Amino acid sequence: MNKLRSILLMVILLINAGHPALAEQKHTTSANAQTSNQQNSISQQKAVDIAQQHINGRVLAINHIDDAYRIKILSSDGSVHIVLISALDGSVISAH
Repeated sequence: MNKLRSILLMVILLINAGHPALAEQKHTTSANAQTSNQQNSISQQKAVDIAQQHINGRVLAINHIDDAYRIKILSSDGSVHIVLISALDGSVISAH
């Protein structure tokens, strides 16, 4: 009975010993994917510059949602505009 218990304990330890390595590998893969996505996107400042080329005014708020920047701009006439800029290539998705 003690021999069976010892074998079972060794098997459990061997199984658990492999899990941290797998977790680290998944974490590294995820971090590499995020770095790759960040390298393929434009900066927040670039998005603001593009938005202000379409709507001249003061930036009130900037949100980075999925693959787009949502930029809220107060124009000189007092109206509020929302400009969506693609974070991937800097194209204007919408401006109103």
